[in-house]
Amino acid sequence: QHVHDDMPQEMENPYKEPPKKCILCEVTVDYKNTQLLSQFISPHTGRIYGRHITGLCGRKQKAISKAIKRAHIM
Repeated sequence: QHVHDDMPQEMENPYKEPPKKCILCEVTVDYKNTQLLSQFISPHTGRIYGRHITGLCGRKQKAISKAIKRAHIM
């Protein structure tokens, strides 16, 4: 028998959580898309939800905030 048959085999950690992906990274954020923007505003207070609630990456969170503010002005 070969000595290498008894060695431990490499395998991925089954308990490791899959990396979280930003849901808007494939979508272009536009201030005219009010249906999309309204999902990131609290209906009770009118405030923009934070990243810990939306799960967006920093770049898209900033884009959403800018688009909401721009749409509010228009």
